[in-house]
Amino acid sequence: MGIAGTLKAVTSTELVGRAISIQLGNRDWVTSIECINACGWAISPFIILPGKRHQNIWYRDLPPDWAIAVSDNSWTTDTLGVDWIQHFNRCTESRTVGG
Repeated sequence: MGIAGTLKAVTSTELVGRAISIQLGNRDWVTSIECINACGWAISPFIILPGKRHQNIWYRDLPPDWAIAVSDNSWTTDTLGVDWIQHFNRCTESRTVGG
């Protein structure tokens, strides 16, 4: 989380190379597992935030089919990998053709 990207600064020649950029807020990592197929449709994302617990009330106006999870460092774990597979199955079962 935070601002990513590049910036350009217009300054005097005396200050070249001494420009600084200040960003307010945190710079925590967030993992988003997404899946798009060759036909162009995508399942809803599986987002992993840093933390131990979370409450659904913290997230406003998110689509109801998005999955939010937490881990100590916001990276995926074996358990969250299984949770993602279950999320994938829920999102794709209505489009499955055949066995």
